[in-house]
Amino acid sequence: MKKIIFKIALLTAVVFGAVACSDWLEVDESQNRYISLGELDPTTRTIKGDYGEVLNIVEVANSAAGELEKENKRRVCFNYSVLKRNADAQNSMNIRINEFYPLVVDDVESLSLLDEDARAELGKTPVSPIQAAISGGYINVQMVYVTMDAEGVDFEFELVYDDSEGASTDNTLVLQICHKGKDVSKQPSDNSSYSYQWASFKLSNELLERYGHKTTHDLMVVFRYKWWNNAGEIVDNVANLAPAPYSL
Repeated sequence: MKKIIFKIALLTAVVFGAVACSDWLEVDESQNRYISLGELDPTTRTIKGDYGEVLNIVEVANSAAGELEKENKRRVCFNYSVLKRNADAQNSMNIRINEFYPLVVDDVESLSLLDEDARAELGKTPVSPIQAAISGGYINVQMVYVTMDAEGVDFEFELVYDDSEGASTDNTLVLQICHKGKDVSKQPSDNSSYSYQWASFKLSNELLERYGHKTTHDLMVVFRYKWWNNAGEIVDNVANLAPAPYSL
């Protein structure tokens, strides 16, 4: 099974239940600011958005300038302002990048393809979905989880498609979020112990054919995950999230 394990620095304290990635994602329409997902190519200074739009980066905020110069393509969540819509090219515009950050990318695993050992190894650390978006051939999920210290946290997320009988249907996509983090037996009382992550999980051709054309009115995404109950016990939970394009 393909894995993702990486280290992040805990930069800000995030209150559980917050719906924004951070302050810069609070979109102010009066300032012509928008949020999107896509592939950044720093060499050509363009972003190909999830809906086929081509965004030409002609201005960069100081806070994003250093990251933009990294010479590698990457999938990003980004905040931008439209400077000019190019009438001579379809879906093309010149933009100012206000801020962005790379997304974790992995495949959606199918439950039927996992043997007993692989299923037993799925992470059982508490993690809760906040938002979901289907775009660009990915299901994009914002998750909240517990951090153990202020220096950084090792974590691993997996998204499993439940294709067993009686689970997913043509109008309902059932997914299991798994997280392998440091052992956390007791729910923290300090909100600064919570952090967040957006990740993009690539849909297989089978999933794209079955769900890729569905609108938010036609499809419900059901997440199964582990979180604490009122008694402080880690239990199985279910959340139904309508996959709005960007519900920030």
